[in-house]
Amino acid sequence: MSVTYDFHDLSGKVALITGSSSGIGAATAELFAQSGADVVVTGLYADSGLSAVANRCRSLGAKVLEMAADLTHEDEARALVDQTIETFGKIDVLFNCAGMPVKFVGITNPSFMEAYRLTMRVDLDMAVYMTYLCVGHLEKTRGVIINMSSASLSAPYCMARTAVDMFTRCMAAELGGKGIRVNSVNPSVIETDFLKSTGVDPKVMVWPKVWRISCRSGGVVEDVAQAVLFLSAPESSFITGTQMLVDSGHIAAGVGYNTAKASANSK
Repeated sequence: MSVTYDFHDLSGKVALITGSSSGIGAATAELFAQSGADVVVTGLYADSGLSAVANRCRSLGAKVLEMAADLTHEDEARALVDQTIETFGKIDVLFNCAGMPVKFVGITNPSFMEAYRLTMRVDLDMAVYMTYLCVGHLEKTRGVIINMSSASLSAPYCMARTAVDMFTRCMAAELGGKGIRVNSVNPSVIETDFLKSTGVDPKVMVWPKVWRISCRSGGVVEDVAQAVLFLSAPESSFITGTQMLVDSGHIAAGVGYNTAKASANSK
């Protein structure tokens, strides 16, 4: 038996990509538009960055819903989903990409608990609530959920992302009977404004032995966008409940964030 697909053709699909006004989310929105999908581009602010991404997607032939929303507020998250359905009539792909830049904070830092609570609300709770809102729509389209996670090593950010991985596995098991696939992408060192805002230099984030095993020391946003596209496309129809590493072999090499830098920022 042979199966033939139009490679990564998302024509007729509607993708809701949170956190898509910049970075990985923006690159994914543009790649989806290039692949034939219509996209929902959303970010925290109605600014020039959000409009620029939306306009680039339109120039690639996509229909675009451009909408600012603070997804930590349940009413704004619900409004985003409602407007998506009003505009397009369906949702085929939900990419929970939105997150926040978090500086490394050690457990002895007086602000640790504040950072912990904020990080969980933004990097975990938002993905859970958006999934909750979209499941009914995704069941109708036998759709796909992709969650942004991480291959890095820093609390509390990675505590939230580890929880996202377990949430991904639980949802894959729970929603498989509804025809919904759920996976996560786990990037390591990706050069974004998000990363720069943490105060960490990407060039010193990994141990020197990465040069002996990895293809590249650091990635770019398009590397992650390509992984999200694959997990959303028909070619990955037998893949669910996975955490896809996008790390150029960093985990295989036993490479994490430079702990000296993390320690310095925790004081």
